[in-house]
Amino acid sequence: MESSSYESSPSRGHPYKIVDYTREKRYGLVASDLQDLRIRACKLLGIPVDGTVRVTLELDGTEVDDDEYFNTLEHNTPLMILCGDQRWLPIGKFSK
Repeated sequence: MESSSYESSPSRGHPYKIVDYTREKRYGLVASDLQDLRIRACKLLGIPVDGTVRVTLELDGTEVDDDEYFNTLEHNTPLMILCGDQRWLPIGKFSK
């Protein structure tokens, strides 16, 4: 039995859900590592790639700051992308 190209290509990455800090923009993407996720997320969200970009769990704000932790995340984990002085806030606490 042949396996699909997705299964036979581990470097392709895994699916994640990303959201901006206002939780108004949501996208799904596939990334192979944390840097790949940052680059792809910035392009989707219109954030300059050259700025300081942080990735947190949308659920509780835990920062994902290295590939070792990133690789433990479940497929489709919701991640919040933060840049500059943006910070994670619980749902309903964001004010423009």
